[in-house]
Formats: sequence, structure tokens, C-alpha cells
Amino acid sequence: MNTPIEVVSVGQISGGFTNLPVMWLPNRWVFLRGELPGVTGRLAQEVVFDWTGVHASLAAQLKWAIATRCLRGEWCAQTLLQARTLMRHLMPFLRQDASGVASALDRDLETWQIQLRSHLLARGTYRPYTLPALVRSAPEGAKNYTREDPKVRLFRQLYGMIAEELDPRNEYDKDVWNLRRLGRATVGTCGNCRRLEPERGERSDVTSLLTNQSARLPPGQSAERLRRDQTLSGSVTNRTCPRS
Repeated sequence: MNTPIEVVSVGQISGGFTNLPVMWLPNRWVFLRGELPGVTGRLAQEVVFDWTGVHASLAAQLKWAIATRCLRGEWCAQTLLQARTLMRHLMPFLRQDASGVASALDRDLETWQIQLRSHLLARGTYRPYTLPALVRSAPEGAKNYTREDPKVRLFRQLYGMIAEELDPRNEYDKDVWNLRRLGRATVGTCGNCRRLEPERGERSDVTSLLTNQSARLPPGQSAERLRRDQTLSGSVTNRTCPRS
């Protein structure tokens, strides 16, 4: 059983969220068209993020999460452009409905999501959408799934990064293990090109597990199952980034 999470106070770790290149620290980000230092790809247009009016420590956490995604190579320049579009809807929510919130963890994730959905609904900008998927057991061979509004999913992703950073537990005590923190870094830029990087001379644990599971499937299904599972294991939120 996992040990309870003891949340570290914002004051204790305030320096951690500002440990970024200086270009990511201002309350107004203005990134010009072209290359962005440390970020894969090129911006097709100028990108502006205005954090004015968001509580300073909460803004620092969110800025850290976005910058870290970019500097780790998990987001490319095109993803940052997409995030800017979504954040334009999140900024009014943060200024109006969370002006006194000093840390993302001052509210649990479910409360944040309910309040954000309500904010977006009130402005007519809540946009969940339907995504069809092939399902053999479905009557028509396909089934429609409802996906959350990308704005809510982006906030959920940033919240998860902040919560993980503030969680002082040993990685092995958590429900979900971050392979990067365990020395199993991911390589590649973003989307489908991201994969696990095994130690020299060995296969990744995930690939080995999938192969063993596939070997127990009926003949003729192993290759298809393995390809599907490997795709799922290597996927991340963004799938639209072009190779630079």
C-alpha cells in the first residue's frame, strides 16, 4: 500500500520552479518567429503568453511545467504554439476564479476540472469531442468515445507535473513511476517518435513485457497486438508535432 502524500509547501520549494533559463521567467513571454533556444523545431509565428494577473507562485508553477516540457524535448515549437492557443482560454479562468490560489495543489484535480468546465461552459467555449475507434466487439466494428476538451486536458497535464514535482515520496512508493526519475530516460522529440531508451546491450522492460505477452496470444494475432501495444506504450499527449 502506498504511503500518504505529504505535500511540500510552496515556500519550501519556491526556488525550484524558477530554476529556468531567464527567457522563461517573465510574466509576459514573447517568443519571436523562428528557432527558440533549447526547443525542437521552429515557431511559424510569434507566440505570446501573458501571465499578468495570475497569482505569482501559481504562475511560476505553470510556467515551469510548460518550459520543462519544451526543454526536455517532450514538446516542440509547434506544440508550444498550440498550448498558447489553449492557454488563452485558461488565463481568464486563472485570473478570475483562482486569483487567490498560491499553488496548483491548493485544490485537488477534480475540483479544478469541475470549476474549469463551469468557466468554459459559461462562456460557450467548452468543447469536448467525439473520437471514433475500431472495436471488434462493437456492432458496427467501431465505437465513438468522448474526449475531454483539450483545454481541460492541458491543465490536467500541467497539474500532474506540478503534483509530481511537489511529491517528496520515493519514486517506488508511488502508484505511477516516472521512468525519467528512475534513470530510464525517454528520447526523441515528441508524439509518436518518443520511445524508451534501454541501457546499452539490453531491451527496454516495456518492450520485453509486451513481447512476452504477445507470445502467449493465439497464432496470427501476436504481431498485430504487439504493434498496437508498442504504439500505446510510446504515445504522449501531443501527436501533431512535425519532425524538425
